[in-house]
Amino acid sequence: YLGYKMHDELAPILSNVHIGVTPSNEHESFGIVIVEQLCSGVFPLCIDHSGPKEISDFVESTDPELGKYMRLQKDLSSFDKFLDILNKSIEPLIKYPDIRLRLNKCGSYYDWSNICKNIIDI
Repeated sequence: YLGYKMHDELAPILSNVHIGVTPSNEHESFGIVIVEQLCSGVFPLCIDHSGPKEISDFVESTDPELGKYMRLQKDLSSFDKFLDILNKSIEPLIKYPDIRLRLNKCGSYYDWSNICKNIIDI
């Protein structure tokens, strides 16, 4: 844990990260941290509910092989259970050498230029 960081400090940090874990059990209207991870090529692991679920659903619809690994079970009641899930999540990092590009492609859907284009198209 590196403590609070300003937004402009995130890129150099995320470029050195392989897996991001967002284990919040509370309702989130969106999952900006997850999108930032995707756009940085960081493999996101998140609890499958509310806003994060929408993002993992999108990733799975875009890249089913990667999307299925993103979802953490809601019950992370023990550290051993968490380590087991984390060990399984490492598989795509080994299996797919192009994973950072694939994650970035999924994250680019949430880029402001794409969002604005979609709004204009409506």
